[in-house]
Amino acid sequence: MNNLILHCENLTKSFGKKKIIDNISFDISAGEIVGFVGMNGSGKTTIIKLILNLQHKDSGKIIINNFDNDINYVAAIKEVGAIVETPAFYENLSGRKNLKLKSKIYNISDKDVNEIIDLVGLSKEIDEKVSKYSLGMKQRLGIALSLLNNPKLLVLDEPTNGLDIEGFNMLREVLKKLQNKKVGILISSHILSELDSICNKICIIKDGKIIETLEKDYKSDVGNIKYIFEVSNTDNINLLFDNIIISKNKFEVICNKEFIPIIIQSLVKSNIDIYSVYPKLKTLEDKFLETIGSDYAN
Repeated sequence: MNNLILHCENLTKSFGKKKIIDNISFDISAGEIVGFVGMNGSGKTTIIKLILNLQHKDSGKIIINNFDNDINYVAAIKEVGAIVETPAFYENLSGRKNLKLKSKIYNISDKDVNEIIDLVGLSKEIDEKVSKYSLGMKQRLGIALSLLNNPKLLVLDEPTNGLDIEGFNMLREVLKKLQNKKVGILISSHILSELDSICNKICIIKDGKIIETLEKDYKSDVGNIKYIFEVSNTDNINLLFDNIIISKNKFEVICNKEFIPIIIQSLVKSNIDIYSVYPKLKTLEDKFLETIGSDYAN
């Protein structure tokens, strides 16, 4: 239990007669980055608000840093940083002054504030008024604010909104550094490719339930996977193999890797040159669509 940062057990939440969160349980350990993925209205943000006590759950248990959220909320939330929806700032103040105002609450030194500014990549713009910041810069400032209390648990709801490629790459580097410091991180996003490159565990949420949890090795399924063969021509490929997909000078076949040498031998005997053979690893979107159905749309 000492390694456990967040424990959620049988969480439920209803609005009127509609059940929004239905008996959800999951854990986050130190140094673990867990991603929430699901369609709009699936319950991702509601779960986050329950964890942060921004909404009251109907039933269930939330333990943060070994403190029960119901019994000792102040102690539970003390080492939690969070961004939920759009971060709020004093727009007419600089980014630095926004940070220093909050840093006084936690008695954080200027040196520590400057380290956080460097960490999120705002050193050049930090003394400009926030009203002049782009959406991506405001997201970075929001992350900086969430780090001022040196959190053991960081909760980020759609933190990549408005980030360009450079901003996202910087966010990914920030999260990896925090992961190395054994911070537990919960991140929710509807952009699957982003979670795919950040998280080591993914919770797929539908209708207020976690319907599947994918571990970090989900890309390489055990047993048969799809392999792509790039060859000189595919004119008679369908006569050699069954259940293949052909496109130009490539074909795809689902098999165990032990059959690859046999396939190569058949191609060589048929005077077909082989340029490359590689596995087609499943993306997070592939797994998501398999699990939740093809009605998903960004």
